Amino acid sequence: MAVHVYIAEGYPDLADRDVCRLFHVLSQGQTMLRAVVRAFGEPRQAVGIEEAERIAPGPGEVEIRIRRAAINPSDLIPVTGAYRSRTTLPFVPGFEGVGEIVRMGDGVAEAYPPLACRPSPPQGGRSAGGGSPTQTATPERGETELHPISPLVGEMAGRPEGGERQTASRFFVGQRVLPIGASGLWQEYLVRPAEWCFAVPDDLSDDQAAMAYVNPLTAFQLVKAVSAHFGAADGRRVGVTAAASAIGKMLLVLLADAGFRPVALVRGPATAARLREGFSGEIAVQSAPMPDAVLDAVGGTAGDALFRQVRPGGAFIQYGALSGAQLDPMLVSERRGAVAFSFLWLRNWVHSAPRAAIEDAFARSFSGIRAGVLGSAIDGTFPLSDLAAALARQEDPARKGKLLLAP
Repeated sequence: MAVHVYIAEGYPDLADRDVCRLFHVLSQGQTMLRAVVRAFGEPRQAVGIEEAERIAPGPGEVEIRIRRAAINPSDLIPVTGAYRSRTTLPFVPGFEGVGEIVRMGDGVAEAYPPLACRPSPPQGGRSAGGGSPTQTATPERGETELHPISPLVGEMAGRPEGGERQTASRFFVGQRVLPIGASGLWQEYLVRPAEWCFAVPDDLSDDQAAMAYVNPLTAFQLVKAVSAHFGAADGRRVGVTAAASAIGKMLLVLLADAGFRPVALVRGPATAARLREGFSGEIAVQSAPMPDAVLDAVGGTAGDALFRQVRPGGAFIQYGALSGAQLDPMLVSERRGAVAFSFLWLRNWVHSAPRAAIEDAFARSFSGIRAGVLGSAIDGTFPLSDLAAALARQEDPARKGKLLLAP
C-alpha cells in the first residue's frame, strides 16, 4: 500500500479512481505461474506448473488476478482424457474461483466505487506474479481464438453453442468477480470476456465466493429438472448419491425445501453416521428401495443397481461419474419406456441462459451461502506452487472438505 500512498501524495491532482488504476499497473509483474496439462493422464502426473507471460486484455475483456480457485472432480476428469474428443491440448484446468479485475480492455463499461479503492475482502491472494488467458472468445461471432494454452474446448470453452448476446454489468479495477464460461482458473492471472464475469458481494469472503458456482448452480438445475418431470413434488422420494459430498448435502436441503423427500445414499455405515449428525431424513447405504427418482453423481455398477430400482414413471438424472463409468446403455435402453433417463451438464444451461438468469442464480447462491445452507467445508488451502500436494490431498480418503488454491 506504500506505493498507493506515494502515488496519491506525489500526484495530488489525480482522481481517486486514477490513483487506483495506476497503482494496479505499477504493482503488476509481466509473468505468472499456471498449471498446465500437456498430455492426458493421471492428474498428479499430468498437471504441471510453469511460468508464462501475461497477456493484455483485448476489446471487451478484463484481466483478473485469481485470489482463490476450487478443485472439483469436474476439473480432474478431463485431465485423464475422458473428454479427449472435445479437449484441446495443452490447457489450463480450473472451472471455479474468484478474482479481482486488474486491467480492462477497450469497450468494457466502467463504474467506480464512490470514494477511493474498494477495501480488500476478508481473504486475499498474492499481489504479485503474472497470468494470461488460455482462450478468449469473440463475443460478436462466438468464434474462438486459440492462444498457446487453450482451455477445455467444448467443456465450457467460450460460447461454442452461441445463445443470445449477453450484456455484461459495469466493472471497475479492483472489483471481485466470478469468471465463468471456460476452464483456466488454475493460474495467477486470467483474461476473460467481461460478459462472462459476475460481480461478488463485498460481504462474502474469497473462500466462500470461490465455491459459489459449480455446486450451487448445478444443484439448482437438478432440483428444477426433477420438479419439471413430476410437475409437483408431493413428497416423492428422491435418492441422492454421494449424499455426504458438498453438492449432495446441498441437494438434500433444496429437495426438502421443494417438497420432496430426499433419500441420502452413501457408501458405508461410517459415512451414514457422520451424515446423520446434520440430516434427520432417510439415509440408505448404497441402495434405496423403489425411489421415485435418483440424482446420480456416481454412475457405473452402483448407478445401474439404482436405475433398476426406480419406480415406473420416475426419473434418473445423472450429473457425474465419480466411478469413472457411465450406466450400462443396454439397461438404460431397456427401461427407457418406464424411467426417464437424462444427463445434466451445467455448461449447457450456462451457455444458453440469458445473463439475467445466471445473475439470479448467483444471487440465490450468495443468499444460501450467507444462510449457511449452500456453503462447503474447506479441508485446506494450497499455494498454486504446491499443486502437487493439493492433488495428493484431493485423493486422500481422510479429506473432509473442499480444497482451494491460492495463486
